[in-house]
Amino acid sequence: MIKKLLIGAFFFIGLSYSQPPPDVSATDEVFFLLRRNQTQAQTVYPAQNAPQSRDVYQNIKNSPTLSAYDQYTLKHQFPFGGKPLLNWRDTVRQHTFFLSPQAFVRWLDTGSTQSIQGVGMRIHGSLFKNLAFYSHGLIYTENSNTAQYSHQFDPDYGETCSVEQMPDEGLVSSQTCARFEYYLRWDLPYLKIKAGRDNLHMGPGYFTSLTASRNTAPYYHIEGRIDFSDWFVLDNYFLQMTDTDHSFKKWAHIHRFEFTPHSSLSLAFQDVVIYQERSPDFTYMLPLVPLAFAEDNSGGLDNDAMSFDFLYTGLPYFSTWGELFIDDLQGPTTFFDDLWENRWATLVGFQVTSPLKAVDADFVFEYSRVEPWTYNGRQRYTSFRHYNRPSASQWGPDSRTFDFKASYRPFKEVEWTEHFEIDDKGQQPGASQLGEIHDNEKHGTRKRFLAGNFSHQISLSHGLRLQWHQFLTGYLTYTQSFRGGIENHLKTGLNFYW
Repeated sequence: MIKKLLIGAFFFIGLSYSQPPPDVSATDEVFFLLRRNQTQAQTVYPAQNAPQSRDVYQNIKNSPTLSAYDQYTLKHQFPFGGKPLLNWRDTVRQHTFFLSPQAFVRWLDTGSTQSIQGVGMRIHGSLFKNLAFYSHGLIYTENSNTAQYSHQFDPDYGETCSVEQMPDEGLVSSQTCARFEYYLRWDLPYLKIKAGRDNLHMGPGYFTSLTASRNTAPYYHIEGRIDFSDWFVLDNYFLQMTDTDHSFKKWAHIHRFEFTPHSSLSLAFQDVVIYQERSPDFTYMLPLVPLAFAEDNSGGLDNDAMSFDFLYTGLPYFSTWGELFIDDLQGPTTFFDDLWENRWATLVGFQVTSPLKAVDADFVFEYSRVEPWTYNGRQRYTSFRHYNRPSASQWGPDSRTFDFKASYRPFKEVEWTEHFEIDDKGQQPGASQLGEIHDNEKHGTRKRFLAGNFSHQISLSHGLRLQWHQFLTGYLTYTQSFRGGIENHLKTGLNFYW
């Protein structure tokens, strides 16, 4: 009942008042560049998950707040600039076709030594101006000095990899993986439709999101974005999800209503529903019908939730954001009590950029908390889980995170980062796990946040990133983790593009 009241209140207020990104595979570098330029320019760009994100890239090229590092990135790095190996344009019919090969090598020392070598390719362009296409594929091999890989046609291990050995034959020291994203997008003046396989990020979260995170494996999905006005936009998503069995049918729908009453303020409401073991339910695709109402007509077994978020960039060199995710509530007065059915999550953060033009630096803080049992539904496969990983939030139910990140770009080719992170994850049976169904007799009717021997980890990462024209980027990351002892991890790699 409380969900429907909150939905109605938001619609009344909003209507009476007046992200990895779709054009590239979701990379943090693209996302972080957009976010710090929003802070510098004191404006809110359209959501990073929006179909027209590439237009945003074009708009910020001429921003007077761009640093030398960002100008260099926009000029040389895909998708902003650079010259692909194959670059063809038909100016009469307005067709374009671009092809860019890629190769990379990476080394990791995380207790065992691992190396990764791979090749890939991007093909993208447009037909008759309004129809855009994009495809990106990678194939790579992981090698280790210890036998640690098993047969991975099972999504229980995450996004699928494979080795030439059956599970009962033991572990092996190498595996081969393939990763890909692709889509078609049709751009009309007030409607944009996209279909394919791509990453998704919802809301203003910087390191994570409470509804859908860009760090999750890509989804097969259809997206429609309706621009009702300059201040009101609706995103409508239909997703196919993979749980722990490829043959199991699992679908999700997301509606995101985004209001921009001012150029520096974004307010949004989004609701989501996940259901299993039946054909797609097209009643959930009706764009202006809240999913919580439609879910009641499906018998009440589907997992529906909602969230509210904001992003404000109106103060000089400062932006702040927040998100409140509500899975279920018995009422406003029971928000903070210990009844297990009061399941919610919250996220807040801010970013500060340097006011000195000669010092290109920024600092980001973000905090998130997820209550026990959050993201689980009334059926096992309706939880917020994709390839057996949390599809929303970093650690899933019964968790808490603190992130502090400082970045400094002394030259146009160099970025140095320091990332301090505190992660707490509950270990309670059921309450801390995805895919669990609550049973009053087994689990009781009360919850306790991070009860018992929860996992507590502190880590400090030192990172260096180098970029040279459009051809080469390199990185070096040294991480110290403190969890009952000190663990040192070293990661380095080179990416070659054309």
